[in-house]
Amino acid sequence: VLMKRRSNRTYNKQRLVKGFTVVELAAVIAVIGILATIVVVSYNNATRRAIETSMKSDLQTTAGTLETILQRENKYPATLGDVNVSEGTTLSYNQRPYGYCISAANEKTGTTFVLKSNDSQTVEEGDCDPVFETQWAGSSTGGYQDGMLNNAQFGWPSGPGGLVVGTDGNLYVSDTYNHRVRKVTPEGDVTTFIGSGASTNTVDGTGIAANTGSPASIVRNGDNSLLVMTGSRLRKVTYDGVVTTIGQYTSSNVAGVSPDGNFWLTKAGCVEERRPSGMLVQTYGVCDTYDYVDGNAATARFGQLLKGTVGKDGTVYIADRNNLRIRKISQDGTVSTYFGTGISSGNSKPIDGVTGVASMNELRNIAIDDTGAVWVSQKNNFMYIRHISPDGSRIDTFSETGPEPSHMAVDSDRGLIYIVGSNPYLFRFSI
Repeated sequence: VLMKRRSNRTYNKQRLVKGFTVVELAAVIAVIGILATIVVVSYNNATRRAIETSMKSDLQTTAGTLETILQRENKYPATLGDVNVSEGTTLSYNQRPYGYCISAANEKTGTTFVLKSNDSQTVEEGDCDPVFETQWAGSSTGGYQDGMLNNAQFGWPSGPGGLVVGTDGNLYVSDTYNHRVRKVTPEGDVTTFIGSGASTNTVDGTGIAANTGSPASIVRNGDNSLLVMTGSRLRKVTYDGVVTTIGQYTSSNVAGVSPDGNFWLTKAGCVEERRPSGMLVQTYGVCDTYDYVDGNAATARFGQLLKGTVGKDGTVYIADRNNLRIRKISQDGTVSTYFGTGISSGNSKPIDGVTGVASMNELRNIAIDDTGAVWVSQKNNFMYIRHISPDGSRIDTFSETGPEPSHMAVDSDRGLIYIVGSNPYLFRFSI
């Protein structure tokens, strides 16, 4: 019995000394590996977040410096100069029509953040390249339907006849073939603003009770209304949709409204200034007579196909398509050449630069933003959107892609350009 007890104690002792089995050890090692992985991933994520927080801080600090320079020198600098940033972070700085765009990239994270001066100093992932949204709103089939973005339809066989961004922030579109003016929110919700769909223009009224046959050029009229040319009738439209007729003007486009309330019409070979009542103030050039002459109202001559826009100071800019030039009517009534040499660059890219050097091709439309910069759309092999600096010192090609640009509108608050060509849908650029 004693020997048996000793044998049992020896056996139990051997069991205690033996320890974990292979399976148990493998399980322990696996658990340790998982815990180590969690620790490493957590550390890497924490490191990544710390780097990205520093990148965002670098952008905001740099933006603050740029805004300080703007306040001191009334302009942004051409370059960033020496800027202290976090280790591994590289800043890139691009001057833009509406200020600047700064991007921050870091080799350790592989991420890029941007801050744009026209975007409320918001930092977001992305880059500084312009964003071109093809077929932003409207369907390629055409028709008539309200709705969001591509669920909406505009008239066909030709696209809308005019665009403008109202002071309420919405885009207003002259839907020519549907005989209506449509309203498009910044989110892309398309609704019918005015027009019954009838092709006549004899009935004023509110909203869809008014007849707005063949609406075309459309512009802001101060802070509270729009002017739209429907057929040969110029109509005033409040943002509540109340439509009244100002007068009848054949073969005319409304170019804009000056600070004194006078509106401007472009016709074949001439430009008219009229009072809010419609009474003629002055004719620049000779209607139905085509030439190229700078001078005063009586001696100046324009080409046949004209589009125009009016700045906040009352200066009128005319896209003189036949003469391949942008003309300017100053507040003293002098007509001069703003940009363009009269020589086409053919199918080549138009020449950028200062006035007297820069070339114009087939001018399609012209618009002005709240900074006083003039935007021009033109066509040869490509669609060209070009930007003239607010001080008029030079013109540069902003974009050379997309469809034939018939009409455009600038949203200065959001940094957007809306474009429509011969297709029944809208394009949009971020700038």
